[in-house]
Amino acid sequence: MEKRGRDKWVASFDGFYLTRRHYSNNSSATIHDYYGGDVACFTHQTKTGPGHNWEGTSGGTEGDMLEEVLSTVSAANFVVKELIADKDSTTNAIFCKHFPEESPTAPTIAPVQACK
Repeated sequence: MEKRGRDKWVASFDGFYLTRRHYSNNSSATIHDYYGGDVACFTHQTKTGPGHNWEGTSGGTEGDMLEEVLSTVSAANFVVKELIADKDSTTNAIFCKHFPEESPTAPTIAPVQACK
């Protein structure tokens, strides 16, 4: 992760799956520098094989992966000013847990609730 913009970083996050629907055995997620496009952090989870680290539906793991990447960037002293991600209450709650003074955003027209 670069030091540029560390104190008020704008990031984008999304999880993705290697098969369609909510029954994928593999799931990954990335958090990017919104303006530069650089991948700052990524994670991968799998339900099968050696080192499996996830159970449940693929829809349920996206919040776990967001938790993991936000923990990583927070530990590296990044402050995420804005997070552009899917608009759902899980994403909002996880973001606000790590950065309560900041504001999540969503790529939709509907407003996202502020952390405070």
